[in-house]
Amino acid sequence: MLKIKDGTVIEGHFDNGDYIDIVKKSDFSTLIIHINVHEFEAKCIEVVSELAEAGLQYAEDFVIARARNEC
Repeated sequence: MLKIKDGTVIEGHFDNGDYIDIVKKSDFSTLIIHINVHEFEAKCIEVVSELAEAGLQYAEDFVIARARNEC
């Protein structure tokens, strides 16, 4: 059985906390981070930590992906 949820896609550099309220208000969010592949893991930890402090849980409330780029 498949579940279907309406969701929000947020794409950018995630250099400030503006996305936190958007994720809070959404049923589910996909965050697409524009960053060099070598810096992606550290940025994910930062973003997940900020969202966890706001009471949000990875895979339950949001997921993260990296945008393909030429870095």
